Amino acid sequence: MTTISNHKKRIAEHLEELQEAVEKNITSRAATIGFHASACAFDLLETYLHKKKLLEEEGEKVE
Repeated sequence: MTTISNHKKRIAEHLEELQEAVEKNITSRAATIGFHASACAFDLLETYLHKKKLLEEEGEKVE
């Protein structure tokens, strides 16, 4: 499992890629925008689940 801090780093990377894609040309970067929006949403969901103790972090056990 990934830690919350790793998810936060990946979220920041996705947001950076989204910003670059929008600045360059939103219409020609649709696939990039779609990929990073989806991946970012997934990392946000995993972060939420970690905080609610519904997913374990590295070295932890959820009971």
